[in-house]
Amino acid sequence: MKALKKVLMDVKEKIKLIAKINGKKDRKTEKGFTLVELIAVVIILGILLVLVVPKILGSSTDANAKLIAKSVQDINYAVGVARMKCPSAIGGNIAGAGDDTKELIPALWSQQCGVLNTNSFEIDTGSNSVKVGAAGYSIVTDYNASTSPSTLKFTIDCKNDNDVCTKAYNQLTNMYGNGACGNAAPTNAKMTCTLAF
Repeated sequence: MKALKKVLMDVKEKIKLIAKINGKKDRKTEKGFTLVELIAVVIILGILLVLVVPKILGSSTDANAKLIAKSVQDINYAVGVARMKCPSAIGGNIAGAGDDTKELIPALWSQQCGVLNTNSFEIDTGSNSVKVGAAGYSIVTDYNASTSPSTLKFTIDCKNDNDVCTKAYNQLTNMYGNGACGNAAPTNAKMTCTLAF
């Protein structure tokens, strides 16, 4: 066994000597990466980017759609509770779509009702809408108690992001049923949902 090891060591030494004579370096003493190794790393990174980037971008789209759907759900729930707790505070048919948002949301915040957290939404008085999320999606409300059943209409502007609007549409359709937000997914990053009480 020792003889075999000695022969193998001699062969290795001779290979090193031949490599030095031919001008080749010993692989173990070289520093850096070969071209093949660098190409393999670039390919692996490319594959990871192709798999990971869409998931990251998709997760922000999902989060924004959930935020819009949750905002509609919160306002709808608050109006439902206010109809029983403080019907005079939310009035009947408040002025119109834009004016309704400026009057309805603060009424839901008021001490008389207190059914909606004052930190939940920001009212943009310029567009008479509720701002949702950092991207500035907007919701305009129109509550009409003079119809039977009473209705709460939401006009949602997804700020030119049709993917967010489509996902929000799907979530709202799952929550409130087909037809609540129209019979087709939005194509212009805007949609209207009408919910009945």
